[in-house]
Amino acid sequence: MNSAVLTLDELASALEQCSTRGVWAPADLLPLLDVQIVVLEWADGQARIAPHKRRGAVAAGGKNDWETPWAFIRGVETWFGAFSLDVCAEPHTAKAPWFYTKDDDGLIQSWDGRWWCNPEWGAGLIAPWVDKAVEEIRDPDSRGCMLLPHKSEQPFWGLIEEHADVILEVEGRQQFVGATSGVTTPTVLIVWDRDLGLQPRRGRISRDGLIVRWGAR
Repeated sequence: MNSAVLTLDELASALEQCSTRGVWAPADLLPLLDVQIVVLEWADGQARIAPHKRRGAVAAGGKNDWETPWAFIRGVETWFGAFSLDVCAEPHTAKAPWFYTKDDDGLIQSWDGRWWCNPEWGAGLIAPWVDKAVEEIRDPDSRGCMLLPHKSEQPFWGLIEEHADVILEVEGRQQFVGATSGVTTPTVLIVWDRDLGLQPRRGRISRDGLIVRWGAR
């Protein structure tokens, strides 16, 4: 943790240039900031913060109403760690300080840090994101979670079985923000993090993102 005392102006400048790891700041300065921030971590009266902004190009893309509930994200972050990048989002759905929109095309960007991915679930739309995750996790600094329908009959599922570190079945019917009812397809959280140390590879997770049971049925 950086214990250097920053003035408000210095902090605002540091936020403009900070990486996905964020910057440390005295907690009493946070209410005075004139930018939207996300708190990544608290420690000893200081907070590691980052601006809530896009990582890619400037213009906002289209709209996606199938937003992951914040309660689920916060639950996952209690055992996985705070997400620094949402690789498939829009400004109103982003679950991390940095995010890629459809215009940015997360499939051609780098996924460094702890990333979140809830891609579109249409026919043929999931496989490219699984392929990209397999490619990105070769970098030891890249680790993430992907929320997907449980479709073990699809070709992309073989890659998940081979490369994912943990597969967690979501209990019940996952309710997305903007949807009128829960999805009918079983949902799984795919975890790509070889250092997390979760064993065995399979388990169940609540709709609040908390692990409730290990092992297959």
